Amino acid sequence: MPAPDWNAIGAMGQWASAFTTVAAIAAGALISRWIVLRTRPRLQHEELRFESIRRPDGTEEMWVHLPLLVRSKLEPARDVEPHLIYAYDFTTHRRLEFGELNLKWNRREDLKLDLPPAFRRQVDIACRVAKPSEQAFIFLPLIREHIADWPATRRHLQERYRLGAGRYRLTIAVTAHNADPVYYEITLDFDGRTLRCDLRNIRRADAEAHGQVQGAHLSIDDY
Repeated sequence: MPAPDWNAIGAMGQWASAFTTVAAIAAGALISRWIVLRTRPRLQHEELRFESIRRPDGTEEMWVHLPLLVRSKLEPARDVEPHLIYAYDFTTHRRLEFGELNLKWNRREDLKLDLPPAFRRQVDIACRVAKPSEQAFIFLPLIREHIADWPATRRHLQERYRLGAGRYRLTIAVTAHNADPVYYEITLDFDGRTLRCDLRNIRRADAEAHGQVQGAHLSIDDY
């Protein structure tokens, strides 16, 4: 019987040990990725909500809110921002050129905020304004910086982003530092008195398609 080749046996043992180590590292990486994906915050929404406010001067405001929440077991969604990507006027068949702006968080002054698990915050989408001596109109609460003086800002928004009767489509991206972005299409149908709204959760491809019209100036890759 020939003597064992201890060198060969040792080499095989080293290969087996190396393979076991690599397999353990790969398995650990897969498990870590699975845990990250399982615990990564997910942005979600609820149905649009409406809030009526009467000002001391008799002005009546009807706000449209988009409630957002986060599904997560461990951590909040960080730096959540609601961006207006595109705005389109179906009545005149043209894009509304507002630039790169955020929609305002309801009763908050900052552009971005953290959303703890199962905690709801509302995004202000639009507001119908009916003043005693004027024709009713709607405006979009679009901001680009922290709000220092809300009454003054509200007056500015009513003038700068004022819209008359018509049908409009807003394409919105909600982003976060540690969560995948979500996209929404919100249709505003305003006949001069009544504001009706429709909400759809859309795919990235649908949001990109909204940019394939004359006047597009932003890229979906920015979000």
